[in-house]
Amino acid sequence: MRISVVRIQNFRCLEDVEVKFDQITTFVGPNGAGKSSVLRAMDWFFNADSAAALDVDDVYAGAAPDGRIQVQVTFDDLSNSDRDALGPKYAPASAATFTVTRTWQAGIDKTTGRGKVFPDFIPLRKIVDKMQLRAGFNEYREAHPEMNLAKGTAAPQIESEMRLWESQNASLLVDHELDDTHFFGFNGKNVLSGLFDFVLVTADLRANEQSHDGRKTVLGLILEKAIDQSLADAAFSDLAEEVTLRQAAIHKSHYSEDLDKIAEKLSAEVLRFTSGRSVGLRADMPSLKPSRPSISVFVNDVGVTTSVDRQGHGFQRALLIGALKLLAERDPSGGQGVLALAIEEPELFQHPTQARIFARVLRQLASASGGSMQVAYATHSPYFVNAAHFGEIRRVCRTGLSSAKYPHVEIYSATMPEVTRRLDGNTPSERVLSRWAAVFTPGLNEAFFAEGVIFVEGVSDKAVFDGIRSRDDQGVLGILDIAVVDGDGKDGATLPLAILEGLRIPTIFVFDNDSNKLTRMEGSEKHREKSSDEMSAMLRRERANIVTKHHELLRFFGLPEQDFPVGPLGAVGFAMEGNLEDVLEKEWSALPEKCDELIAAHLGSPKKNAATYEMAARICAGPPGQTFVDVFDLIAAQMTTAAG
Repeated sequence: MRISVVRIQNFRCLEDVEVKFDQITTFVGPNGAGKSSVLRAMDWFFNADSAAALDVDDVYAGAAPDGRIQVQVTFDDLSNSDRDALGPKYAPASAATFTVTRTWQAGIDKTTGRGKVFPDFIPLRKIVDKMQLRAGFNEYREAHPEMNLAKGTAAPQIESEMRLWESQNASLLVDHELDDTHFFGFNGKNVLSGLFDFVLVTADLRANEQSHDGRKTVLGLILEKAIDQSLADAAFSDLAEEVTLRQAAIHKSHYSEDLDKIAEKLSAEVLRFTSGRSVGLRADMPSLKPSRPSISVFVNDVGVTTSVDRQGHGFQRALLIGALKLLAERDPSGGQGVLALAIEEPELFQHPTQARIFARVLRQLASASGGSMQVAYATHSPYFVNAAHFGEIRRVCRTGLSSAKYPHVEIYSATMPEVTRRLDGNTPSERVLSRWAAVFTPGLNEAFFAEGVIFVEGVSDKAVFDGIRSRDDQGVLGILDIAVVDGDGKDGATLPLAILEGLRIPTIFVFDNDSNKLTRMEGSEKHREKSSDEMSAMLRRERANIVTKHHELLRFFGLPEQDFPVGPLGAVGFAMEGNLEDVLEKEWSALPEKCDELIAAHLGSPKKNAATYEMAARICAGPPGQTFVDVFDLIAAQMTTAAG
């Protein structure tokens, strides 16, 4: 069993969102977007013990006055043991999924499960009064003798009779929401306990809160999974019996005789005032039932024993990580059920090297646990996203920030099938496959956290735009929450662009239109020895190659095809005339001059060195050229539109 889909309604900033979960699910987005609200809604669904866990302040501000909070979780990948525990009503052999809904409204907490039932039994199951239920069931039984139902005598027997009939007539059943509060142990046995556990490690959680033995603590779960408690319970039961016998022996030797003497004398005194009655004395011994020990964690710090809360935040977080790793490494074949681990800001208090290691550990645990562990986290760190696994990313956004009274939260993803469909007809499949690994640059990880992306062809272009973004005199450019990402030319651009589009991250692709490339090739010393026919053939091939790439890009953008586009291309592209060096020479000659100065002062390196370009763009005199201003204006307009 694993979480497949979660739908959350009217919880805090979440009006109505639906989230698909994978083995690893990564939530990204700006502060206050609602990432943590998703995880905390799930924590309430799985772990809250009563309706008091919520109050009116948890209801979405834009909901109706009687608005209700509702969290619905659908599980898939049901095993045979899952079906046995849930029973044929909720998990018959024909069902691929199992759905539970928890609702809070005006302080009333209700849990329902979607199960298979016979339609005629639905109104009978709604009858609360036992006498009315018996009368209604027997009346229905007499009206349908062909069903061979046994006479109803009591509510449990009637329910058992209806379930038996339903199990024998599966083809006549329909899906229906059934009240069933025992899923999480509110009344009776917790059905999901042992099948599915959900642990939330919040950003403000300290290890000392999780380092004692408790039903919902990490240490408690480790002990539950790692230690056979039944053996200890049997030993404690034997000890309790032994203590009871010892108590009886002590009573007999120290109390029994004295109590009998006092009772005899007291009865004699009472008989002076009444008749026919006597008084007795007995020792009411307390029940000394031995219980399991309470286990806690201590830290040996260079020979000094301290409690966990006296350690630094970094150590406490490391302790939690280690405990979670130990918990996840239990034998998945041992019938221990599934653990869903949710973490707010896993990078918190971690050095970069530790954050990278933790990200790798979480991925290893989720992939190597035989499906017995799901991981979800809300992060602000590029160490915890991986462009090669873009399908795991869920981008949480708040729209309507400038126009709506109550901003609306949307959650976007870019699945592999969606991205592939987006590329169909625009990029040959063999090119997509051959360029797959090359387009996943480290900069693309950063792009997933940005509010806007300028995607460029290479490192020199990135350096110039990064330098402009860092200038002190940005003026009209403003300070934008953008990422500049370099790709690998035009060939692999459409794939990352399709991913960013699926995540609804405003993006423009800035590229050279190479209109002067043929002229440069003709004047190159490299080709001087070629004959005129060879040169003409080479130029024709190169022109066809350039034009083909431009046509593919424009088709991807949904724009009319052009051989050599120039300037803005709708809201999603920008073609620089010629190449970067041409634009700098025409519009911002101060930058190449500054590069020469830096090289002469031994502060830069020649031959289009990216670091030199970035430094020169940041400090050179005069405003950037109009092309660069237009690019920043274009991405800013996209970001404004996306924010609503």
